Amino acid sequence: MATRVRWVDQVRALAMILIVLGHSLGQTGGEGRTVYNWLYLFHVPLCVVLSGFLFSPRNTLSDGKRYVKKVLLHEYVPYLIWGAISIVVYLVLMCRNNSAIKMGGVRNWTPVW
Repeated sequence: MATRVRWVDQVRALAMILIVLGHSLGQTGGEGRTVYNWLYLFHVPLCVVLSGFLFSPRNTLSDGKRYVKKVLLHEYVPYLIWGAISIVVYLVLMCRNNSAIKMGGVRNWTPVW
């Protein structure tokens, strides 16, 4: 098992805190908006850079098909399943509250996410 790089864990923790802070300041004005704009300059790119730093290309180039299949099965299939479930739940709740009639039909709905 590989050893963990302590400073990477600390920077990741800081990046997560900054993301939460950025999202909580999203609706503020004045100085809060300035902090929001400043945070959005780097907090998500910091997470992307750290993810790239932690990515290990073990056997991805030599066995690309298996790697792509693994990524699709482990990442995108659950995403699609949960997306479909959330849409069904949203539509059921919308129809239950007669919101479809008020909104002019299902075609105008906007997902919560």
